[in-house]
Amino acid sequence: MNTMHKTILATTAATMMATLGAGPVLADEQRSSNKYEATGLGSGLVIGALAGGPFGAILGGAAGALLGDRMDRDGEERRTLRAQLGEEAEQSAELRQRVAVLSDDLAHRDELIARRDHVIANVSTQLERIGEVLEFSVLFRTGASELDDASEQRLARLGRTLADMDGIEVWIEGHADPRGDETLNDALSTARADAVRDVLERSGIRAGSISTVAHGARASEAPEGDLEAYALERRVDIRLMLDEATLRMAGQRP
Repeated sequence: MNTMHKTILATTAATMMATLGAGPVLADEQRSSNKYEATGLGSGLVIGALAGGPFGAILGGAAGALLGDRMDRDGEERRTLRAQLGEEAEQSAELRQRVAVLSDDLAHRDELIARRDHVIANVSTQLERIGEVLEFSVLFRTGASELDDASEQRLARLGRTLADMDGIEVWIEGHADPRGDETLNDALSTARADAVRDVLERSGIRAGSISTVAHGARASEAPEGDLEAYALERRVDIRLMLDEATLRMAGQRP
């Protein structure tokens, strides 16, 4: 190595030592600088010294500092970009999760709508099936509470039909004509209502869906002594109704 190169290296080394050991303040600043800045500064000093002596070392140091600062900015931009990409990935995952939840909600709503439509269609079918017997009466002989064969068979058919239906309530009301005392008429109308209820239950209708009440002769509208009118009051009225839950599902109740 010739004398000039030795001089250049010595100058470069001195410059680097002066820069790296320039007192507490510079040392603090150096510790807080980025590795890219340190790399650029050192590289610039060496390259500048080799290229142009002490003056070149100064120029090389300045160029190296600029290079290090640019590297530092590029690194910061990359870190910022990575952070933004991470946030966007999290937002995208959150959006996908929300879409999945909304899809589940829509599927559940569609299922509920389909179920409601099925119930409404079923109710409509039931109403059509019971339209002919929505309300009717069974007549009895004077002083009797036993059903004749035709009435019992008719009630049995009704019971079998209603047994397959949901949401149907049966209301049974027993009556008597105005002849006889009140106690006898009450007992007679009760026995008639019970006879009808028993046939319906044996035919498959749940006991909990049947209600009975006995009016005796209190609901009589027959003129006194009108035997034909009396015959119509020795009866049991049967009403078929939908329960409240089924009516709400069918849209007939708020």
